[in-house]
Amino acid sequence: MDWKSIVRTVAPTLGTALLGPLGGLATNAIADILLPEDEASALKDKPTQLTAAVEKAVIGASPDTLAKLKQANNDFEVKMTELGIDLERVHAEDRASARAREVETNDTTPRTLAILYLVGFFALLVALFVWGDTLAPNALQLLNIMIGILATCVTGSKEYYFGSSASSAQKNILLKKS
Repeated sequence: MDWKSIVRTVAPTLGTALLGPLGGLATNAIADILLPEDEASALKDKPTQLTAAVEKAVIGASPDTLAKLKQANNDFEVKMTELGIDLERVHAEDRASARAREVETNDTTPRTLAILYLVGFFALLVALFVWGDTLAPNALQLLNIMIGILATCVTGSKEYYFGSSASSAQKNILLKKS
């Protein structure tokens, strides 16, 4: 499982922020919780290394660490509310600007990639069903990784063209609170 998927499952607000323009802020918030203080401070100016360290920490997280991540999510929500930042609006504007750019430039790249992701995803599924029993374990593992990557790409393409269910998830959270 991808580390960002783990974050989206345990800490949905942080996970959503990771995928958009607030990704650096979300990564820093996660680093503050999961990494030792000296390591987090040393890596603040090195985003690539900080992201790698956070990824490693999330993937190897214990249940107690995941509980801390959940608390970081709650703290992040409070901080965003205090700053007057509506994460769903930020992401909606980000998607809208990407779509507007596609229309203005008549760029077919997103459409082409979406089609390639979908075709590749189903081609690998067929390959897994047809030849899965005959593949070496390493090849099978690689095939499973590629299916996971393509599934994420297909989901991203779907969200680009049709939106995400983030507002629906937020509605469910609010209903649970009331």
